[in-house]
Amino acid sequence: MDQSFAQNSNINPCDQSPYVGNFPEASPEVDIYYIPVVFHIVHYEGEENISNSQVESRINDINTYFRGLNGVSYDTKVEFFFSQS
Repeated sequence: MDQSFAQNSNINPCDQSPYVGNFPEASPEVDIYYIPVVFHIVHYEGEENISNSQVESRINDINTYFRGLNGVSYDTKVEFFFSQS
């Protein structure tokens, strides 16, 4: 972040209060939106390579947050899945 901007403005970049509580909760009538994702893992056959199970685990983590299953976030009615093409 540009420190001169933060120093010369009254905006606190860490203040999320304008965004908290201003969104209505999704109604039960709303369908779940499924978003296909593709991962491109770039590596040189070394330690930086990750397994499919690690990628699947991250997708599960993201879905836990986006569906509000972690007890902290709201259910956004969004789920991610691996694209087949």
